[in-house]
Amino acid sequence: NKRVLWTKAHAMHFINRQHIATRFLLANLKSGCFTCNVEKRGNLEVYAEKLEKETPGIVEWLREQSICVTNVTREELKENLIAFQQKLKHVETKLK
Repeated sequence: NKRVLWTKAHAMHFINRQHIATRFLLANLKSGCFTCNVEKRGNLEVYAEKLEKETPGIVEWLREQSICVTNVTREELKENLIAFQQKLKHVETKLK
Protein backbone atom coordinates (compact mmCIF):
# COMPACT_ATOMS: atom_id res chain seq x y z
CA ASN A 1 0.00 0.00 0.00
CA LYS A 2 3.03 2.24 -0.21
CA ARG A 3 2.97 5.01 -2.82
CA VAL A 4 6.03 5.04 -5.05
CA LEU A 5 7.01 7.67 -7.59
CA TRP A 6 6.78 5.96 -10.97
CA THR A 7 10.40 6.78 -11.80
CA LYS A 8 11.51 4.88 -8.67
CA ALA A 9 9.10 1.97 -8.97
CA HIS A 10 10.36 -1.53 -9.64
CA ALA A 11 8.72 -4.02 -11.99
CA MET A 12 7.95 -6.84 -9.61
CA HIS A 13 7.40 -10.35 -10.96
CA PHE A 14 5.34 -12.68 -8.79
CA ILE A 15 6.81 -15.69 -10.61
CA ASN A 16 10.55 -15.13 -10.99
CA ARG A 17 11.46 -13.80 -14.42
CA GLN A 18 13.71 -16.80 -15.07
CA HIS A 19 10.46 -18.53 -16.10
CA ILE A 20 10.07 -17.41 -19.71
CA ALA A 21 6.40 -18.43 -19.93
CA THR A 22 5.39 -15.83 -17.34
CA ARG A 23 8.15 -13.23 -17.72
CA PHE A 24 6.15 -10.91 -19.99
CA LEU A 25 2.63 -11.64 -18.73
CA LEU A 26 1.12 -8.44 -17.36
CA ALA A 27 -0.76 -10.56 -14.82
CA ASN A 28 2.65 -11.46 -13.37
CA LEU A 29 3.84 -7.85 -13.10
CA LYS A 30 3.08 -5.13 -10.60
CA SER A 31 4.93 -2.02 -9.62
CA GLY A 32 6.52 -1.98 -6.21
CA CYS A 33 9.07 -0.30 -4.02
CA PHE A 34 12.75 -1.13 -3.67
CA THR A 35 12.23 -2.48 -0.16
CA CYS A 36 9.64 -5.08 -1.18
CA ASN A 37 11.28 -6.06 -4.45
CA VAL A 38 14.93 -6.21 -3.38
CA GLU A 39 15.27 -6.21 0.39
CA LYS A 40 12.27 -8.48 1.01
CA ARG A 41 12.93 -10.55 -2.14
CA GLY A 42 9.54 -9.78 -3.66
CA ASN A 43 7.57 -9.92 -0.41
CA LEU A 44 5.80 -12.88 -2.05
CA GLU A 45 3.36 -13.73 0.72
CA VAL A 46 1.86 -10.23 0.64
CA TYR A 47 2.15 -10.14 -3.15
CA ALA A 48 0.15 -13.38 -3.44
CA GLU A 49 -2.56 -12.09 -1.09
CA LYS A 50 -2.99 -8.91 -3.12
CA LEU A 51 -3.03 -10.78 -6.44
CA GLU A 52 -5.68 -13.17 -5.13
CA LYS A 53 -7.78 -10.30 -3.81
CA GLU A 54 -7.70 -8.61 -7.25
CA THR A 55 -8.15 -11.81 -9.28
CA PRO A 56 -9.14 -14.99 -7.43
CA GLY A 57 -7.24 -18.02 -8.73
CA ILE A 58 -4.48 -16.01 -10.41
CA VAL A 59 -1.67 -17.25 -8.17
CA GLU A 60 -2.30 -20.90 -8.99
CA TRP A 61 -2.76 -20.05 -12.69
CA LEU A 62 0.57 -18.18 -12.77
CA ARG A 63 2.31 -21.10 -11.06
CA GLU A 64 0.87 -23.49 -13.65
CA GLN A 65 1.91 -21.21 -16.51
CA SER A 66 5.43 -20.89 -15.16
CA ILE A 67 6.17 -24.58 -15.74
CA CYS A 68 5.01 -24.54 -19.36
CA VAL A 69 7.74 -24.95 -21.93
CA THR A 70 7.85 -21.79 -23.99
CA ASN A 71 10.14 -20.61 -26.72
CA VAL A 72 9.92 -16.87 -27.26
CA THR A 73 11.01 -15.75 -30.70
CA ARG A 74 13.03 -12.65 -31.42
CA GLU A 75 10.00 -11.28 -33.29
CA GLU A 76 7.76 -11.75 -30.23
CA LEU A 77 10.30 -9.93 -28.07
CA LYS A 78 10.41 -7.06 -30.56
CA GLU A 79 6.60 -6.87 -30.56
CA ASN A 80 6.57 -6.78 -26.75
CA LEU A 81 9.19 -4.04 -26.73
CA ILE A 82 7.23 -1.92 -29.21
CA ALA A 83 4.00 -2.41 -27.24
CA PHE A 84 5.63 -1.42 -23.94
CA GLN A 85 7.30 1.61 -25.55
CA GLN A 86 3.89 2.75 -26.85
CA LYS A 87 2.34 2.33 -23.42
CA LEU A 88 5.18 4.31 -21.85
CA LYS A 89 4.70 7.15 -24.36
CA HIS A 90 0.99 7.18 -23.57
CA VAL A 91 1.68 7.47 -19.83
CA GLU A 92 4.34 10.16 -20.36
CA THR A 93 1.88 12.16 -22.50
CA LYS A 94 -0.76 12.02 -19.77
CA LEU A 95 1.77 13.26 -17.18
CA LYS A 96 2.65 16.37 -19.16
